[in-house]
Amino acid sequence: MPRRLLMLSATLTLITTPAFAGDSDCALHKRLSGQKTQSAAVIQTSAQTPITPHTVASSTVISLSSRINRPAAVPPSAQPQTGFAAGEGDNPVILQAQSNYGSGSPAPTAKKPMVEKTSAHAEFTNILQKYVSPPDDQGLTHFAYGKLKANSSDKAALDNYIKTLERVNPSTLPRNDAIAYYANLYNAVTVQVVVDNYPVKSIRKLGPLSSGPWKKNLLTINGVASSLNDVEHEILRKQFPSPYIHYMVNCASVGCPNLLNSAWDGRTIDRVKVKAAEDYINSPRGVQITSKGLKVSSIFKWFKEDFGGKSGLLKHIRQHARPELAQAIDNGAQVVDYGYDWSLNE
Repeated sequence: MPRRLLMLSATLTLITTPAFAGDSDCALHKRLSGQKTQSAAVIQTSAQTPITPHTVASSTVISLSSRINRPAAVPPSAQPQTGFAAGEGDNPVILQAQSNYGSGSPAPTAKKPMVEKTSAHAEFTNILQKYVSPPDDQGLTHFAYGKLKANSSDKAALDNYIKTLERVNPSTLPRNDAIAYYANLYNAVTVQVVVDNYPVKSIRKLGPLSSGPWKKNLLTINGVASSLNDVEHEILRKQFPSPYIHYMVNCASVGCPNLLNSAWDGRTIDRVKVKAAEDYINSPRGVQITSKGLKVSSIFKWFKEDFGGKSGLLKHIRQHARPELAQAIDNGAQVVDYGYDWSLNE
């Protein structure tokens, strides 16, 4: 029996003793008889009224208990992530703080997004936008190495960006983000080594017998000293085989595909790499139409297997060719010569 009914029952017992049994004109008797009738009515009303099993305080205890013992089923879109995340086709690259939602409570529905999404390569993009020029009349972008060297804060930002990448475990990244990671690391270290040795006429001068800096261990990946050659040939070309890799890494030379004015980003990589291929193939540095046939970049010779050999190369070029070049290939033009300009792209 509920505690309140017990108390009321005890009160009724006290006021119905034999001293007041039977009819009486006593005033006290009449007053107590009236209290008896009123108490009985209260008891009857209480018995008919459902008693709420918890109060506000008990509700709070239940909620806290469920938070401790039964984690919330937070929708994937609301679950926090840290560091680099998936790219286009998966999830955006994001850097964000941890947060937790208690169970039994729906995810917050604030007007502003709970998660702020920022490109992990924003620092490198800031540098590229500041020092990469718009394409010239030959479609070539230029990098102001001298100006970057003279700006100590921007040079420090570049060095810091590279150190940040070196602290990332790229094997945990989704495919597109991993490709963007390695391409940006390659390009950033290339800019760094040229700036550190500037002025220089060609990157090939940064090694014995014009061998360049590519075999030097200039960076670290998962704690292992590595070279630019390791990044391009042992990782990108072997682990992520694609002809488009060659439009993503830049060797600081005029003959190379452009260094873009923004970092590679897993969210947009599939679209941007195709545009980069189109711009290069349709520039004099990529393919030239001559009276004898096509003179193409030596990249298509050095890495011909990446483009599917001789027949595969023509199909690749035709796929990205603009009308004049496409017509030449359709009319039977063949590759007859190769060339490459190692001058610094400044």
